[in-house]
Amino acid sequence: MAPPNDTSGMEFEVFLSFRGPDTRDNFTSCLYHNMVEKGIRVFRDDEELRVSEQIGGNLLRALDDTQIYIPIFSKGFASSIWCLREVAHMVDCTSKSNGKKEILPLFFDVKSDDVKLRTELYSNALSEHEKKYGLDEVKRWKAALREVATGLGWKREGKESLPNHLVEVDDQRVIEELLDAHSDGVCFVIIHGTGGIGKSTLAKVIFNRFLSKFNYSSFLEDVQHHGLLEVQKKLLSDILGSSSNDGIHDTNDGINRIRRGLSNKRVLVVIDNVDEKRQLETLAGSCDWFGSGSRIMVTVRDIRIVLNEDKQTRPSNYLAHPVNEMPLDRAILLFNRHAFRSDTPPKNCYNFSKEVVSSIGRLPLTLEVVGSLFARTNKSEWHETLKDLKQVPPSDVKKSLMLSINKLDAKEKAIFLDIACFCIKEDKTYADNMWHSSGYSPRSAIDVLLLMSLIKIDEHNSFWMHDEVRDLGRYIVMAENFEDAEKRRWVRIDENTQVIMRSKEVKFI
Repeated sequence: MAPPNDTSGMEFEVFLSFRGPDTRDNFTSCLYHNMVEKGIRVFRDDEELRVSEQIGGNLLRALDDTQIYIPIFSKGFASSIWCLREVAHMVDCTSKSNGKKEILPLFFDVKSDDVKLRTELYSNALSEHEKKYGLDEVKRWKAALREVATGLGWKREGKESLPNHLVEVDDQRVIEELLDAHSDGVCFVIIHGTGGIGKSTLAKVIFNRFLSKFNYSSFLEDVQHHGLLEVQKKLLSDILGSSSNDGIHDTNDGINRIRRGLSNKRVLVVIDNVDEKRQLETLAGSCDWFGSGSRIMVTVRDIRIVLNEDKQTRPSNYLAHPVNEMPLDRAILLFNRHAFRSDTPPKNCYNFSKEVVSSIGRLPLTLEVVGSLFARTNKSEWHETLKDLKQVPPSDVKKSLMLSINKLDAKEKAIFLDIACFCIKEDKTYADNMWHSSGYSPRSAIDVLLLMSLIKIDEHNSFWMHDEVRDLGRYIVMAENFEDAEKRRWVRIDENTQVIMRSKEVKFI
């Protein structure tokens, strides 16, 4: 379903040009899927799939019928004649478009001077091309590279990645006031609330905003699903460097190293998704583990986890903030951004948006997933879908999410369950190999899951799911046979099922 405010009239909104071996399986894949998730129509070319040596057919039509070109300049970009030809054609199309087309270059581990041919990186590659393609052709490529590199480009940055379609909430302002980055002392801010209410997103937004105020920082994501020693090592590596992990064999070693190494450092740390007191005791046991001015944010569902043994709150420098449901107007705005890819719904749809939000509640996760469901549903089916939603109590997040999962076809659901059980935080490339070896071509299914907001692909090209969605997927698998795990089509790999993996062949579906 194209965004309702689209007026370009062009087949594609974005054309990605890149050299496959450099970026296909990491940065470009992540960028492509993030754009698809936003509802952007993207043409993703791969020069290694080209057969002839001339631009033509579908590729020529895509170049001619695209509004924005994004060449991803990598170290090997200039070695590909296809990449060079595409850039030259982009320049031609843009110059004839009367301002309707633009080129937005992205520099991936190269500098603009490399692309402007002021260094040997691209210059040497083009000199080699002259021997086969002639001076005139290569001269045209050089001119195109210089022109594109002179424009405004993008470079990679190292902040925490944030969800699409963010809506600002009052909680952000309150938490930032609690942190008070300019005051002395060590401050813990405990962000607590029900699953799906947006605690981790809030922490990421604030972490990114405060990052520049600290020389040392670490974001420890979803700690309940990682080994404590692993998370300790990440904290030390982020702040002191990877060599700081040498000689750490257990969590007691980790505690001692954190206390010795960080007690004189002013740090910004987020400990995300804590569900056991032991996790906090092992990563940030007390204020004297960190230098004066340090700020520690902790996200947790149950505030009792951070209380003292007598169930009383900790000292005054432990500040708690409960995250509540979004106000109605902002909840409607968030729903509209996912359902209609716009802040403003189509004509005569505001009351419909309000009715949906009133039916499903105002948790950001539910608004995102259900909104994305409507984006993929024909308008003629909207009222039937709303009728189904009204049968579910607003507080029952899982049943609302289940409506979206039930809209998947068999292949999409199979891949969704594979990701939930096996692939969280796994590189997408490895998962692709698994599916291809089983006879699946996963691309279209993954695109659907992204559009439905059931999965994400992070900046490391790895799969991510909100824990509520992940747990629901695993419950679906478990429900296939409660009594005998070996009879399920999927067997989640954990300590309780390793024996099954060793005793019987497990087939990936």
